[in-house]
Amino acid sequence: MSIHNKRLNQITEGILQDSLQRGILPDSKEFIWRLNMAMRDQKLSQPKYKFKPYRTTEIISSGRINKDNNSIHDDLSILYDNIIDVHKLLNKYQSNFEVEKEKLATEISSIENELKQKIMSYNSSGYLAYAYDTFDELSKVDKKVSSDIFVDTKEKQVRLVEEKNTSSRIYPDAKTQFSIAESILDKKDAVLTGSLQDVLKDNSDTVWQKQYILKENRSLTGLVEIQFDKSYTVNKIDIDFMSIKRFFAKVEFTNDGYSWYEIPYNQEKVEVKDSYSVQFPSMNMKAVRIIMDKIESDEILPATDSYNFMYLFGLKKVQFYNKQYPSKGLFQSEPLSLKNASENYRIDKVRLSVNEVVPTGTSIRYEVALPQEDDNYDWHPLDPIERINPTEPQTLQFSNIKRNESLKMFFPSEYSIVQSEAEGLVTNGIPIYRLSTNTGNKVTQYIPDKAIIDGSLKLYTGRDSWEISSFPSKDVDSIPSIEDWKKVHDGTKLRYSLMNNSKSGDVLKGWTDEQTGKYLCKAGFYNESNDIIISTAPISSDPFALFVNGDIIFEGSPGEKKTVNIAFKTGWNEIAIFINGKNATSAAGMNFSLGFNPQSLATYSYSSSKPLQEIPLFDLKYNTKQNDHSVFSTRKTSEGIEILTNFALPGLPFDLYYDYADELALDKEPAMLIRAYLERENGENIPSPVIKSYRLEFS
Repeated sequence: MSIHNKRLNQITEGILQDSLQRGILPDSKEFIWRLNMAMRDQKLSQPKYKFKPYRTTEIISSGRINKDNNSIHDDLSILYDNIIDVHKLLNKYQSNFEVEKEKLATEISSIENELKQKIMSYNSSGYLAYAYDTFDELSKVDKKVSSDIFVDTKEKQVRLVEEKNTSSRIYPDAKTQFSIAESILDKKDAVLTGSLQDVLKDNSDTVWQKQYILKENRSLTGLVEIQFDKSYTVNKIDIDFMSIKRFFAKVEFTNDGYSWYEIPYNQEKVEVKDSYSVQFPSMNMKAVRIIMDKIESDEILPATDSYNFMYLFGLKKVQFYNKQYPSKGLFQSEPLSLKNASENYRIDKVRLSVNEVVPTGTSIRYEVALPQEDDNYDWHPLDPIERINPTEPQTLQFSNIKRNESLKMFFPSEYSIVQSEAEGLVTNGIPIYRLSTNTGNKVTQYIPDKAIIDGSLKLYTGRDSWEISSFPSKDVDSIPSIEDWKKVHDGTKLRYSLMNNSKSGDVLKGWTDEQTGKYLCKAGFYNESNDIIISTAPISSDPFALFVNGDIIFEGSPGEKKTVNIAFKTGWNEIAIFINGKNATSAAGMNFSLGFNPQSLATYSYSSSKPLQEIPLFDLKYNTKQNDHSVFSTRKTSEGIEILTNFALPGLPFDLYYDYADELALDKEPAMLIRAYLERENGENIPSPVIKSYRLEFS
């Protein structure tokens, strides 16, 4: 209410009280007349008391003094009431501001966490779908099932609930002081608000702030020391800061008043801005030191005296506790929907990543389960991938995804090229081709329309075949160089040759061509066993360079024989042979032998260790060069799914691999639950274990 309205109320109440004291109940006309007279003599926006000096020669009237005192009293009463109203209004605005600020901070934190989780998913090879919780809100927590745990959305963590009967807040008698760690003579400093001593009191309006202004932008460390009058047993410290920018904080203690120690499980500095909570085993403390490390200034001021860089150190409150906890508690999540899951995705493998604090004498056990309609969950123990010595599996397989064994595909030799063309996909006279496969007793140009997992299609070219690229050249007398293949050459050909099972590992045998040229023969071999070392002596009729997995093994001239060692590692191995085809036009042709049969060491082999890349059909039609044989696409039809390429090579064998969802799992949306048992040994000095966040990753 404004001063104007308060003055009007005061006048109105005065008229009524005067009339009632005289035993008269004024009618409306008399009341309005007296109100108008009062308002004519006294403006509502001005003080009631009007100063008139008392002359020394004047006899003072008690009536005048009483009238002046009453007027002054009325004016001060209105001012006092108005100050209280303004204070209440400011508190209301401050409370609303704090609430809205907290809501925005929570929303920003949620968005920031979501972005971090997305980045992590793309850095996790093979694990793209995920579910997580950082405990900034409670929507993912099953509050009905969880017991004896506390989800702290302010500190963003889960811990055992404190026992009210044995936990206590500590109100120490203490002395406080502030200093900066650096010796800086050229500075300006001032306490802006409050007293440092007041941060230990339960007064929410108290904020201590100290400002430093320097001539250079540098790091600055503030130290708050709180010296207790005696030793106290403490296991939790809550600190509320006031700062413009984020900074790094840390708490140290002393139990003798001389030597400072780091707090167990809190040795590292933590980036903070508003609040900071430190939990640790119960310890006797005589003093606490709060370290506030600012990397740079909070603000740059437009000062003319070169003092431009302002640092603000502030504290709202510091609270000490000695808390006790139950021996165990249970945290359980609601069913967690998967993020970043592709179409038809169903859970196959899962692993767990956590940010946890497990002090000595405590433990956390995790279990996961698939949702069930009757809540009769089948829980499976799962250890986080961060644990060095796990006692439970760190990866679980639920087998809701099935893997199709290699499906043999080809362009039938008995078909004409036109018969392999995909209907309705000719663009500018350039067709798209359909691969065929054997379905039962007939050849079809589609595969069954199963619930294929997006991104799981892998099409390998040239099963048990060498890919042979060549281009015409007369420069065939010297050792070939890999640099020759970094340019685009006219007359480039791409051909395939089936591998033979000879022990000598013939790559080329009597190969002839219309003219001399440079050749590149390559193939990929997958080795499922341990690393193997092979001693061999390659032989060639032409100059050559042999590479294995990108490393040069041997450069040789025609007829030169030399024993070399080749390392066949576990997994994919790529063999590339560069040959200058001097004898391509001779009657005997070109010959090259590895000296061993790489197929005998491999589980399977293809003309390239890299599968063709699946791209959208639009890109295959309009954005792919005609000589680019590294991509493929798909198209759904009424019969099934067509596998499409921009080239057709009759007789060349292909293998197609893919994953598809189990039909029983298709009826359910992919989701998962997680629960955790937080446990601690009995003992006053053993704190609660803490879960700060968890992330389930799926493949």
